[in-house]
Amino acid sequence: LEYAMGSTIDTISHTDTSADTHVNEWSTTVSPDSITCLKPIGKRLIPPSGLGAIYSLQFYPKEWNPPTRSVDSSWIVGAGKAGIVSLWDCNWSRGDEDSGTADDDEVNMIDPILSWKAHSGRWVADVRFLPIDNNNGTNKAPPSRLLSAANDGCVCLWDLSAVSVQSGAPKLLSKTGKELHRSGIFAMDVTVGQQQSYVCTGSKDKTVAVTTLEAIAQGNFAAPVWLSDYHTAKVGAVALRGKGTSLLASASDDGSIAVHDFRVNGKNEVVAELPDAHNRPHSVVWNPLSENELMTAGLDDQVKVFDIRSLDRPLLSYFGHVPSNLAKYKRIHHPVFYNPCKTTVSADQFVLSGGENSRSLSMFRNHDAKDTRVSVYSRGKLPSDCGDAGCLSVQDEKVASTIDGGEVLLLSPQTKK
Repeated sequence: LEYAMGSTIDTISHTDTSADTHVNEWSTTVSPDSITCLKPIGKRLIPPSGLGAIYSLQFYPKEWNPPTRSVDSSWIVGAGKAGIVSLWDCNWSRGDEDSGTADDDEVNMIDPILSWKAHSGRWVADVRFLPIDNNNGTNKAPPSRLLSAANDGCVCLWDLSAVSVQSGAPKLLSKTGKELHRSGIFAMDVTVGQQQSYVCTGSKDKTVAVTTLEAIAQGNFAAPVWLSDYHTAKVGAVALRGKGTSLLASASDDGSIAVHDFRVNGKNEVVAELPDAHNRPHSVVWNPLSENELMTAGLDDQVKVFDIRSLDRPLLSYFGHVPSNLAKYKRIHHPVFYNPCKTTVSADQFVLSGGENSRSLSMFRNHDAKDTRVSVYSRGKLPSDCGDAGCLSVQDEKVASTIDGGEVLLLSPQTKK
């Protein structure tokens, strides 16, 4: 058989039989006021040869894990340069955070359990896990499905539970054609619903498309259910609001950020528009605690949060994550909302962001806002060989950050003594 069903993923999970008896070392039960900074913990995730930069990073959503999966374990997928996708199992990331020395470099590294060239283009723009599909009567171990989108203009659906014994690549279930985009895809987001799941993509062809996952599974014949040509330049970021709504946000090199409703005409109508919030905006993120709040970033020195119902001024503006002496900003950073204490109050949230030439991961605390301005609460310097923080992914208190060379650094909050 070309594909060994489930053999790669299932046999490397290394279930920890003592998980029920040891203390959950990832758990944070302290208040936001007790958190002082983020600190590297455990081992670094090492990319395969060729994956010299990661442009997309995601934790496997813990609500999709089976009950037998240790709470200390995390799957992480990363993708980027050379069209390569890699999957790591972070069971082995636990350890003494102060034990790393120059002599320990080799034992402090985690290789991916699965890596393959997923696209023919020069890079993969985004990857997203999907929940297990039990409709076909099989009982596969997670993670079993993955979507990838790249500058070859295609979205691919992968079966991670079926890995080729010849190439080491998972089984390609479907691949979209030119019905979706006429040029490279620069951004993708996915929202999973009980009745229908949607895939949103932004492209160099200046369009934003929304396609059902069911249509993506049809491969070359996949056509979007909604298409917007509102933007006049490359669309570099998209974000579906989800939670039963049909709202999505997009950011374009034309300088505008737009909020769309994919139930209405995509050409002439938008719910809201920010024409000059940033210089070349490149990031849009919805606040998981407030359905009307949208965080944005671009090639400038600010991260902003807007209420889409009133766009006269931002609710909050974050400063200090990039050096003030830069003449021109060139590198993309991806701020994220961070809720390590699982609060339901937006004021107790944090925001994390890397910054060009900062060599640090900046933490902002919303509670510290003065009027609408928020300065850096903690600027955690990364180890000297890391360079700048790139993509960020968070899961409760856990943080994963890409660094120079395609490596991934794992961090957790440090609290006051």
